[in-house]
Amino acid sequence: MIEVAIPLRPAEANELYAVAEMHRSPVSFVIYSGGEEVITHRLPVYSDKVGRTGQVLLTPLAVATDVTLFSAVFGLVGWLECGMPPLSEQSRGYP
Repeated sequence: MIEVAIPLRPAEANELYAVAEMHRSPVSFVIYSGGEEVITHRLPVYSDKVGRTGQVLLTPLAVATDVTLFSAVFGLVGWLECGMPPLSEQSRGYP
């Protein structure tokens, strides 16, 4: 059984904290207030047809796509901040 409690000190009277219950299926967490259970929430479990092998094989493609989009956005922002050379009038030699 793995439980994670936040905070890692004794609970005060009205203090809220959560404990993750990783040993249950589905995984859930419990909200406590002052040491008493308030509510239990189950974390969502999504089933897909890809499976673990498919996810591992698709990861490089997903990372490459993320890096490309990240670079394009920051490149565009940098280009706009520099005055859009060679499209700006200053870069064409106009006064």
